Amino acid sequence: MVGRRPHRAKHCSVCDKCVGRFDHHCTVVHNCVGEGSHRLFIITLVLFDILALCWELLFGVYATSHPQAPSSILNVGEVLTFTVVELPGPTCFALYLLGVAGFVSGVCVQQLGQVASGYTTNEVINAARGRAHYAYAQQRPGQLGRRQKLENIRAFFLDGPPTPSSRQLGQKLNHCAECS
Repeated sequence: MVGRRPHRAKHCSVCDKCVGRFDHHCTVVHNCVGEGSHRLFIITLVLFDILALCWELLFGVYATSHPQAPSSILNVGEVLTFTVVELPGPTCFALYLLGVAGFVSGVCVQQLGQVASGYTTNEVINAARGRAHYAYAQQRPGQLGRRQKLENIRAFFLDGPPTPSSRQLGQKLNHCAECS
């Protein structure tokens, strides 16, 4: 017998499994982001941005300490010409990494904003499409104060995911008909 699907759970057609508090299916890590992995997903985004920033700083130190580097880093034209002509590989990688890090930072900010508001990407997208089942996600976006948003972020990272009610514990493996 298939139990009733818990609130905020969704069947992922890509993974072919049910995910509690489903946020989205991430094609980059080829896994669903939800109840068991959302916190680690955001931490991974933050760590990637930190790593990219460190690499950019190392590239800057390497480029400015190069023997043929311009004497003044204030002359932007000379510095750009030098890095493109003398260090084309590292320069291309640095620009590529800067673009990817910018995108990842945007995703991280968007995810943290949704965590602060208490919603998932799935809920926000479906509410925007006008789906009646997700109408609750449109009710309070601007009504939460700064303290409540900070409390939501604190609870998300420190308290972990909300625990299921005793009624839902027996339904943990069989959330929906697709998972039977």
